[in-house]
Amino acid sequence: MGDEPRDESVSTAIDGDSDRATSDDDDRASASATAGRDRSTTGNAFGWWLALLSPLVVPWVVVTTTARTLVFPWGMTTPATGSLTTLPAYVGATSGLPTHLEMWPLAVVCYVLGVVWAGGARYGADRRVTAGLFVLAAIAIAWLASGLGVGPQRQAIPLGSIHLLALATWAYVRA
Repeated sequence: MGDEPRDESVSTAIDGDSDRATSDDDDRASASATAGRDRSTTGNAFGWWLALLSPLVVPWVVVTTTARTLVFPWGMTTPATGSLTTLPAYVGATSGLPTHLEMWPLAVVCYVLGVVWAGGARYGADRRVTAGLFVLAAIAIAWLASGLGVGPQRQAIPLGSIHLLALATWAYVRA
């Protein structure tokens, strides 16, 4: 019984089946890992786009005097009075502005270009350009706030600078 010769074809079939079973298990595990990665990439992409668009709803500069004025990329508002001035109306109605007030439209241009460049990441655009544009926008916002904060009983808090620097860091570190 124990001395009978072993049939090689049976041995090969058994070994081949176990290799195929192992290979099938590896393929299923690999497909599962890829599907999980695709879901997390999709979730990360959605979160990234939400973060990119968040500066549209977060005030860039909060100016406090007797009333509080919120400066956004699309305009400025004083919630106590309900007044609203859009950026295009502001630029159209003013001329010969001090340099710090000219920084508001410049910051918006840098921010918009950064968002457009981030959209080009799908086509191989360099994320460092997105980060750089957000840093330039943050500097322009800080410059705007430094000019708006000059005066008695007046403060200007550059929330947009902090926000855009965080986005710039995320854009640079993000793979």
